[in-house]
Amino acid sequence: MARNIEDDIEIRELVARYGHAVSDRNTDIWRDTWIEESEWNVLGHSPRGREDVVTLWLRLMAQFPMIVHRASDGIVRLEGDTATGTWAITET
Repeated sequence: MARNIEDDIEIRELVARYGHAVSDRNTDIWRDTWIEESEWNVLGHSPRGREDVVTLWLRLMAQFPMIVHRASDGIVRLEGDTATGTWAITET
């Protein structure tokens, strides 16, 4: 499979921004990692639309006095205009 290094780097940077925003509790940066038509499947919830995703995230984050989000072992698959990725995630 041909690799587009720029796309690969952009996806990895998106994952890094997401994780840092979680650890920093930066709602604005975290919101910006989602597109308007997003759907998030987490803990039995599936909000649709960026603002509903952010609303659930804020509710979930309120349960934790602190959180550290770490993503490692990322694998990115690029096929045409489609990309998928898998990461091992640890949240403490």
